[in-house]
Amino acid sequence: MLSSTRQRVLAFTLALALAAAGTLLALRSRTRRAEPPAPARGRFTLVDASAGLPRAGQWRQGFALADLNGDGRLDLVHGPPRKGGGGPRVFLGGADGWRPWEAAKFPPAPYDYGDVAAADFNGDGTPDLALGIHLRGLLVLIGDGRGGFTPWSTGLALDEGAFSSRALAVADWDRDGRPDLLALSDGPRPFARSADKALLGLRIFSNQGG
Repeated sequence: MLSSTRQRVLAFTLALALAAAGTLLALRSRTRRAEPPAPARGRFTLVDASAGLPRAGQWRQGFALADLNGDGRLDLVHGPPRKGGGGPRVFLGGADGWRPWEAAKFPPAPYDYGDVAAADFNGDGTPDLALGIHLRGLLVLIGDGRGGFTPWSTGLALDEGAFSSRALAVADWDRDGRPDLLALSDGPRPFARSADKALLGLRIFSNQGG
């Protein structure tokens, strides 16, 4: 049998252990109460994050998102605004908003408003741009990731096709691993060179590679 002294020591030790356990449970309970409630499923909040984007001008028909400069953030590219002149507009995404990409240099071309699509058309790992230019046709610009772009219109009938761009989309249509280009036109331009070269309706351009 345990002596009375040892019994008292064991009882005191057990009391301390129980008190410590109670204190720990209370602290955990307080910590749980301090945590913010879990968001309810099916609910969300949208916050305006368009600081730095233009607030004036006629911006149409569409835009594209892609990491054009390789910094890990999505950038926004749009054709020139209607009656705005110049080439496509690129806005670099950042933690504090958007800013124009001053390093972007586009080759001479009959740019006008229209839709834009982004994809790595030539397979070099850098996003390229496809432009549907109002009343002129289609144009692909090969990007180098540093702001330089090279025109590529082979097979797209730029200047010859009577194409009034309304929408562009990119998809691997034939599942060969290369992005193809889908384009929608709403009708020929009045000064088309010939009716047989008019690119009307929905057109699919298959990427055959190099």
